[in-house]
Amino acid sequence: MKAYKGTDIQLQCNGFQYEVGKDYSHCGDIELCKSGFHGCKNPLDVLKYYNLIDSKFLEIEQSGKTKTSGDKTVSSKIKIKTELGLKGFIEAGVQFLLEKTSKQASSGNGAQQASSGYGAQQASSGNHAKQASSGYGAKQASSGYGAKQASSGYGAQQASSGYGAQQASSGYGAKQASSGNDAKQASSGNYAKQASSGYGAQQASSGNYAQQASSGNDAKQASSGNYAQQASSGDDAQHELMGKNSIAAAIGIRSKIKAANGNWMVLVDWRYENKVWQIKQIYHTKVGGKIKGVKIKPDTFYWFEGGKLNTEGKDANNDCTK
Repeated sequence: MKAYKGTDIQLQCNGFQYEVGKDYSHCGDIELCKSGFHGCKNPLDVLKYYNLIDSKFLEIEQSGKTKTSGDKTVSSKIKIKTELGLKGFIEAGVQFLLEKTSKQASSGNGAQQASSGYGAQQASSGNHAKQASSGYGAKQASSGYGAKQASSGYGAQQASSGYGAQQASSGYGAKQASSGNDAKQASSGNYAKQASSGYGAQQASSGNYAQQASSGNDAKQASSGNYAQQASSGDDAQHELMGKNSIAAAIGIRSKIKAANGNWMVLVDWRYENKVWQIKQIYHTKVGGKIKGVKIKPDTFYWFEGGKLNTEGKDANNDCTK
């Protein structure tokens, strides 16, 4: 049975070490959340157990004895087929929702779908599709270009692989994923999770405990909630943390972070040497701390370029106010 699994950054789960391409067997009884190998049929359900930032995601095959409850299946045997990057993980989630929502599917361009029912499922592969749901536990998926999706339900799941997609959710625990360029995602609910692998993506969240991740260049991420987590691996990304106890990690070249007091930031010093980009050092500090001897001020953009820490259009290393 094909499924998906999350692990920590070392490919470990509850202390058990996995390796891509390997098969594993569990001796003894299997029990959900206690013993055996766990996975989810829906890739997006994995986000209930592993966040987008410090986790890895695997496509697996479960066999032998199995037990399923809710969104999770435990098995006595497992094969680790492949490790999925952010883009692959998002696209797997999109494909799963598209395949499972055929009862309310539209393949026509300009299609419009609306549902106020609980647990509604909507899917569209047409361009310029519009989808709206006010039901709890709603699931929406679109592979069309210029798609628009909106949900006010709790626990909503939205996925789009189209370019220029727009997604909005005011529900708590919402999940949004897009692999298209220029996507826009917004959530005002707590515990929201947003992911985009497209270029120029924009993500905004006002809820607490939000998680945002982007692998595309020129992405913009903003969060006003507390305990938010933001990560981008694309170049020239921008992060803004307006809440407290949040962290932003800008892994890409020339990526910027601006944070209020009470937040953490991670910046990478990239250098172009011998015709190749290389990571020289990774810095992390809380606002008010120092990077390369420079005190990090609140509500101020910081980024590395050419080996220098820059801030608001000037070289922070030469800031006489430090």
